[in-house]
Amino acid sequence: MNNRSAIISIIIPVYNVESFLSQTIESVINQTFKDWELILVDDGSTDYSSVICDEYSDTDNRIYVIHKKNGGVSSARNVGIEHAVGDYIVFWDSDDICSEDYLESMYNYACDTNADVVYSDTIFISENENVTHSEKSKQPLTIYTKEYLVQLPFEFYNTVWGKIYKKSIILNNNIRFDNCISRGEDTLFIYMIALCIDIVVHSRDKFVNYRIRSGSLMRSAITNVPSLFIQSLAKYKKLLCFIKKHNVEEIALSSKLKWHAAYLVICDFNRSVSNFSEFRLNLELLLQEKSLCYCVQQNKREYPLRVRINIMLIRLMHYKILWPLLYCCIKQIRL
Repeated sequence: MNNRSAIISIIIPVYNVESFLSQTIESVINQTFKDWELILVDDGSTDYSSVICDEYSDTDNRIYVIHKKNGGVSSARNVGIEHAVGDYIVFWDSDDICSEDYLESMYNYACDTNADVVYSDTIFISENENVTHSEKSKQPLTIYTKEYLVQLPFEFYNTVWGKIYKKSIILNNNIRFDNCISRGEDTLFIYMIALCIDIVVHSRDKFVNYRIRSGSLMRSAITNVPSLFIQSLAKYKKLLCFIKKHNVEEIALSSKLKWHAAYLVICDFNRSVSNFSEFRLNLELLLQEKSLCYCVQQNKREYPLRVRINIMLIRLMHYKILWPLLYCCIKQIRL
């Protein structure tokens, strides 16, 4: 993999997607923008995916394959980042397809605006659909400069795909996916990106055809996955560490992201309650996080009604005698 060069590095984690992988790779090969490299990170596939990766690599010198032991999507993307040579990075899921003008349009938007990140809208397709077209929007680009990044919609933080990133932002700030988080790992990564950039551009064009299918989570091969609540709590704590390390406590965006991360913790606390023992363990962990509890209380008026009810119940949970009753109440709340 020496002597490589490219403007855009496309990183695709691969795990047991033999039914869709060829179409995904073909959608990269058919891009109108040609100065790319495709890094296929085979994360311990047990089906024909590994062979498909190697076959494409043998026929196109822009395609590079890395075979590794299964470690999850975060691990696979990190390996891709370490090997990327492009000025820009694009993350692509192994079962999705993009319109032919995706890379060219996103790259041009980035160059024209000097954006650190450009993101576009998405077409959601079912498991058996093969949509490949884009839907062009007549709306102008929305440009968020640093003082207006706080206005970015929360949808921006949900996914890493559908975006093009300056690689220098990722490397200079040592931003990586957290290998200990296997659910919602995109959110923490985008939180960190947002705190280190100056310009984000939103295109209303729909270039990415995101496939919704059962069993698509590549990290589902990993056993002993922590609960949603445990992982959301970890994301909140790691966000605080990143904010402190990069000395951005005082900017408005930091407060917004802490608010959002705390909101996800409360939602996942409710979703993770399956029995009283788990409820008690999770509650003890939650009550230990004084800064999170303070953040939630300070912003409770901005949360939906059901979340506010949850917060009110949590405040009563300092009284252990009430725990069985409160457990029954929490079980009835669906966030």
